Amino acid sequence: MPSVRLGVFDEHEIFRRGVLACVCDHPDITAISDPAAGPFDLAVVSVTIASTRRLECPLLLCAADERLTLDAIPNRVVGVLSRASVTPDQLLGAILAAAAGLTVMVAAHSAWPRTHTTLDPRARAVLKMLAAGQDTHQIADDLGFSERTIKHAITLILAELGARNRAQAVAEGIRLGVI
Repeated sequence: MPSVRLGVFDEHEIFRRGVLACVCDHPDITAISDPAAGPFDLAVVSVTIASTRRLECPLLLCAADERLTLDAIPNRVVGVLSRASVTPDQLLGAILAAAAGLTVMVAAHSAWPRTHTTLDPRARAVLKMLAAGQDTHQIADDLGFSERTIKHAITLILAELGARNRAQAVAEGIRLGVI
């Protein structure tokens, strides 16, 4: 494996130092916490850093709540790490996997994101129409159902996908390949 130039950027010094300490002895990783020392092959960053700094390398996102990462994360994110539960071994494994081109997810067991869905064909159709920007009235007209039925279907979709709102449901549907 070629050497990896790893950027470690977090607004919390303790977390940043912890990440650096976890990888400092690995012979294939050169960890750097100075953004001016780029370019980097990969960076471990917080949600705040990912949304405020322009980093051109793949990113491993360290999130306190994995659901926060579904909103508007940069497309360079190749993995999500749970700040609360990632272990040093998981962190190192995630870094090496991401450096090898893999997508990684390290989260608390109860917080693992869904990788499948049981949406029925009608719910999938409603979700696709939401993704196309249609409102409840338009979807009801197109599918021949009442608005109340469509609102109920949307409520079930939100629950099934663990989404807080329609936009998040669409994002989750895209991530799962439903849309």
